[in-house]
Amino acid sequence: IAPSGDKVYIGKVRGPMTTQERITLGMCMNNATALIAAQTDAEHQPQNMVQQIFDLTDELYAEYQKRYDV
Repeated sequence: IAPSGDKVYIGKVRGPMTTQERITLGMCMNNATALIAAQTDAEHQPQNMVQQIFDLTDELYAEYQKRYDV
């Protein structure tokens, strides 16, 4: 913070997600859900299926950001 009160940020400043980020995250979640669901059947659903979906979503989204420097 400068003596004038102005704030100078170095690097990316994270705020609320943009519409594009929410769309991308939603696409990652759709893909994660499809992948996890394809690996299970009605008799053998994992207890932590939702957690697995969110974990995979996070991994897919992080990889997208890393590759495309978002």
